[in-house]
Amino acid sequence: MNCFSLALSKGADKKILCQLSMLERSMAQGSEDQAQLVEESIKHAKEAVMLDIKDGNSWYNLGNAYLTSFFVGGSWDHMKLHHSVKAYQNAEKDEATKTNPDLYYNCATADKYLENYERALRGFEAAALKDPGLGADTELQKITSLLDKLDSAMKGQLRSKRLASSVSSLSEVNIKLSHRKATIGILSEGLNKAVAVVSKVILFIRHDNVAPM
Repeated sequence: MNCFSLALSKGADKKILCQLSMLERSMAQGSEDQAQLVEESIKHAKEAVMLDIKDGNSWYNLGNAYLTSFFVGGSWDHMKLHHSVKAYQNAEKDEATKTNPDLYYNCATADKYLENYERALRGFEAAALKDPGLGADTELQKITSLLDKLDSAMKGQLRSKRLASSVSSLSEVNIKLSHRKATIGILSEGLNKAVAVVSKVILFIRHDNVAPM
């Protein structure tokens, strides 16, 4: 860390900032300051991008930093995934970076957890073509299997009588007086205070796409 700080004290450098960002993510593994180190990684990755917004490697590094932050933060903040995908897409604009199979694999991973399965499939296919050893074929099989299970299950659950029965049962659910009922369609982005959406789980699909902790 000290050598990077010393080098940066002589002037900002995108390559050094990217290397520092990567080091911070590596140091975060198993550290008590894991979240803070990953945030520092994002900060330095952003600084590298600002020095040259056309540099694909800097964008790729920023995408990796956001993706790491998503997992470190408990795998719930999808905004981190959106930032990650955007950074990867910018990285792909650079001819020098678009040949990197990890770029497509990592972007597809972010899309997978966003449940953008069509884009994830395209990304894993591209990664598999560029480097068969990455294991992207396995990810393709997992997503295909999941989609097949969903398709089969939904065909059985969406029969009109069964669906009507499920919908009618929701009207009997009591909610807190301080909350008002709403449908998903009228929810606004972000926090919706004192609003309750009444729903029912109609099927549960077991699959292998579990976010790493």
